[in-house]
Amino acid sequence: MLKWLERHPELQCKQIKKNGDRCRNPRHYDCKTCRFHGARRIRTGIKATAYKTGEWTAEAIKNSQETRARLGALQRIGEKLGFLPKKRGRKIGSKF
Repeated sequence: MLKWLERHPELQCKQIKKNGDRCRNPRHYDCKTCRFHGARRIRTGIKATAYKTGEWTAEAIKNSQETRARLGALQRIGEKLGFLPKKRGRKIGSKF
């Protein structure tokens, strides 16, 4: 085991080997395991491998849901006041 790893056991791989001992390698990329036990760099945002346009990021989905909820509320208000005719089918801002 590395000397600095003895002083910092929180930086040690968390994987338990077949013989019951804990792996003695250092963790990598802020993961819980070492490179031998599957540590990989997790990229988010623009650096993520599946990132293309940003349309389906968590922030974009949240903004879309909030906008749909506002539009649904406005549509219901307009229908109650008689400004908009009641529509059949799926309503804006409803999940199902």
